[in-house]
Amino acid sequence: MTLSTSVNKRAMYGYLAAMIFCMVFSGIYEYFSHQVYSIYMIGLFLIPLLLGLVPAVLTAKGILTRGNMWTETLQQLGVGTMILASGLTGVFEIYGTRSAYTIWFWVAGVVLLAAAMICYMAFLAAGRRYSTGVE
Repeated sequence: MTLSTSVNKRAMYGYLAAMIFCMVFSGIYEYFSHQVYSIYMIGLFLIPLLLGLVPAVLTAKGILTRGNMWTETLQQLGVGTMILASGLTGVFEIYGTRSAYTIWFWVAGVVLLAAAMICYMAFLAAGRRYSTGVE
């Protein structure tokens, strides 16, 4: 197993763990919320699934090219920020209030994911492949 494969497996397991944690967290939170539901909490697990696990699986299958360190870091930060935004919005919605600050988490998450996509496209345009540094 090469370094690239082990790093990709670690990313897949990390996103899988985040997805399971989000499912359990939202399920427990909504169980104790006295039958008050939020779409942000119900769909909380979809963020690490669609934005993290699916791209990691496609990369492992060879359908996508693995990006560089900046791409992966920005993607992880973007996914984490989007999870936080959805969780906080769901908590506030279930509580019956709103916060003007949650919008900034959504904006930051979108900006981080857009920056990751721009880095990935620049990486592909340069025609480089991921290098482990080990020859």
